[in-house]
Amino acid sequence: MKEPWEVWQIDHTLADVIVVDPDGRPIGRVWLTVVIDVATRMVVAFYAGLDPPSRIRVATTLDLAISCKSRWLAARGLVYLWPAQGFPILLHSDRAAEFRSPSLRRALLNQGVGWVLRPPGGTRYGGHIERLIGTFMGMCRLLPGATHSSPMARGNYDSKASARLRIDELEMYFAHQILGAYHQTKHSALGISPLEAWTAKAHGREPRFPDDMEAFRLDLLPEITSTIGRRGIKAFSDEYYSPPLGEAYILGARKVVAKYDPRDLSRLYVQIPDRGYLEVPYRLRREGPAPTLWLLKASRRGSRLPGAAARNPDARRGVENAEAVVKTAAARSGTAARQVERLRLERQAVAELRVIPALPPSDDDDWGGAFGGGGS
Repeated sequence: MKEPWEVWQIDHTLADVIVVDPDGRPIGRVWLTVVIDVATRMVVAFYAGLDPPSRIRVATTLDLAISCKSRWLAARGLVYLWPAQGFPILLHSDRAAEFRSPSLRRALLNQGVGWVLRPPGGTRYGGHIERLIGTFMGMCRLLPGATHSSPMARGNYDSKASARLRIDELEMYFAHQILGAYHQTKHSALGISPLEAWTAKAHGREPRFPDDMEAFRLDLLPEITSTIGRRGIKAFSDEYYSPPLGEAYILGARKVVAKYDPRDLSRLYVQIPDRGYLEVPYRLRREGPAPTLWLLKASRRGSRLPGAAARNPDARRGVENAEAVVKTAAARSGTAARQVERLRLERQAVAELRVIPALPPSDDDDWGGAFGGGGS
């Protein structure tokens, strides 16, 4: 691979460090997802979060990978150059379930992006990203709360008692290490830094973007097949309706594909032929935060939640009760505290998506966007 955008690799790892919630309670290790451009070794996206590998984690990371990074950098007060943006030609991954989703791969194929799954036992196909992730995990061993690579390496070190970093602080640590150090350090295989390699090889070439960024983001979401009825669509133990959906029903629409964000089940995005996506909220308005898919599943499991009582037959009330149980248990359970923090982070991410429109692609000559002029 000699050119940027030719091949990207994506992979996950469980970071070797324990983080704490805003109250300082240890809540376990963080999942890190990384995407690299093989030709330049540039990290085109990374995502640190409490949620395990999933379709929405892959979608979130790929969204950042192809987007102009100006807003992401500005939101964190960072002034590094991060010029990577646009679609690759090929994306490589292992054969994990979240990478084998037909609808996810179809969404990328519609944009001219092929997805190659690593053959069983073909570790050499993911060597670049695995070595890079290994380097990042080595950095984690210097952090408070490091779990190290094995109990023998950890010795008498108490990782939980030593944990100090919140997840946003760990994200900033990775940002400085990737954008400030790794990208600007000479790479042994390149002879120059990843930033220099990207800048030189991408010069004069136009990145590819979707014609409709918002529609593409919805394409990346998981989906269900449902049927429109007189009262709208039934999904996730609830009903969804909007006047445009009612009009589609009158005009004959019945079986449809509906996209959803597992972090916010308060609305569906229904595909109607020749009309694109319709945003369809709950049929009956409700107060309070929107339920997440994992919390809805937890409410159905009932007794499997820390300190949970009997199941509640009403789905929405069940979700609210499940959340209340988790928050109560968080004071005495590290697992519950992790769930509370995950819920907070997911709602924060969804809120940011709703209030900020998509940025147009950057066309700055120096690739610096709002931060042209170098890193710090």
